[in-house]
Amino acid sequence: MWPSTLVLIETRATPKQQNSAERLTLLLVFGFFLGLLGALHSPSARAQDPEPIMATGHGGFFGRDGQQIAMTLGFAGEAQAWYRKRLLSALPVTKQREFSAYEKRLREGLKMETQDSLVLQHQALEWLLANTASSELKLQTASKVRALRHAMNWKIPQQAELKIVDKLETFTPHTDIIKRLEALKFKPPGNIALSITTNSGQAYIDECKAAGVPIPPS
Repeated sequence: MWPSTLVLIETRATPKQQNSAERLTLLLVFGFFLGLLGALHSPSARAQDPEPIMATGHGGFFGRDGQQIAMTLGFAGEAQAWYRKRLLSALPVTKQREFSAYEKRLREGLKMETQDSLVLQHQALEWLLANTASSELKLQTASKVRALRHAMNWKIPQQAELKIVDKLETFTPHTDIIKRLEALKFKPPGNIALSITTNSGQAYIDECKAAGVPIPPS
């Protein structure tokens, strides 16, 4: 009987094969990071940006951390853009087209200062609220959008500051803006409350609970 012999065969990759494997690895890693960046910047990822306003009350706006937010032109614009995107994404395609046409008529031919633009944009948000089928979405959104509009009755500063002032300076939109708002006015369907509360303390908290709107922190 022949003795058994174990033969170990060592295979070594040629330099050309090694280079090909390294290039393939680099391509796979590069492709992974490209896919990750694409996911982070996709519409679905951007839609998950945190809501800018978690609660409102007594003329104040409160963020996710429970802290009061200083109202500025920049914050108001960013908040409106967030709610516009949220409400628009809930509409069917046909309604989205209608909104696009309405918003175009709303802004066409107007030269606006920043706060004028915010006032005009609010009417576009009211159109979205009026045409949103989800009562839950309206409930979550309407009070915050309208609190923003109420804040625009006074001049909003450029820079952030939280302080009590003796007297707020009233803001009046340009005549052209007022005329355009009147020309494109519409009556929101359903029972959408437009009033602003004058209650305070426990009465205000009870009113918030009854209306199903968030109660701001102490």
